[in-house]
Amino acid sequence: MPNPRGRHEPHHRQQQWTNIDRMKDPTRIPRILEELRATWEGQPDLELATLFGVLQNRGVGWGTDDDTLVEALRELRHRRPPRVENGDTGRFIVDTTGPDCRVMIDPHRVVVRRPGASGVACQPGVWEYSGIIRCEVGSPLLIDDREQVRHRLGVVTGIERVSEHPLRQETSLGGLTRKLLDDRVLLIRVEGGTSVVVSRALSVFTPTRRTVEQTRHPWARLVTVTPGEPLVIELPGRGQRLELGPVTECFFLEG
Repeated sequence: MPNPRGRHEPHHRQQQWTNIDRMKDPTRIPRILEELRATWEGQPDLELATLFGVLQNRGVGWGTDDDTLVEALRELRHRRPPRVENGDTGRFIVDTTGPDCRVMIDPHRVVVRRPGASGVACQPGVWEYSGIIRCEVGSPLLIDDREQVRHRLGVVTGIERVSEHPLRQETSLGGLTRKLLDDRVLLIRVEGGTSVVVSRALSVFTPTRRTVEQTRHPWARLVTVTPGEPLVIELPGRGQRLELGPVTECFFLEG
């Protein structure tokens, strides 16, 4: 800074101004803490130190600059968001408690899976919705269907974005084996209201007049899974097959 009297500033004062020029803007701190808060809200069961460990596994450590930290926080929050809102794209799995549910949400539809009394899952409920009223970790999951009936599906314990795309009809899964399916979950619906959940095992839900009958099978390969054609699945053992009615829908719930 120029001296109005033409004198030189003392060396210590020149050093003070230099340090001020190099000091980072302290107003950035609330913004970065807000990024941390928003990300932590998506996984509130984690201790803060554990969250730092997750970030460390993503390359964040001593000396990481703030921009890189914010980018890592946003990437983590994209996969494990604190909430889902109307207009969000992609496909989300929402876990709830009281009652326990595993809910798939995309921009148009909801698929609700509940465990049965014996621990075996019940028939999935599939319906279109008119609006997400609330879907936030730690809050009740409230969704209105097309008839404006509000569904209360428990308190949200976690949300995961499993795909960037909404549900899509699968038309060419013939030949898919148990090994190739890996950890994905497939839902097949056939005429008459029967639903088939294909994962490590095969769960077939057949509605009757008074109840829904469920059978479980090991399986080896999907033979025919084409909309409008009978569903044919190969079971372990020579020549054993499960044949059901014509396929109406087929899509991946997870994976």
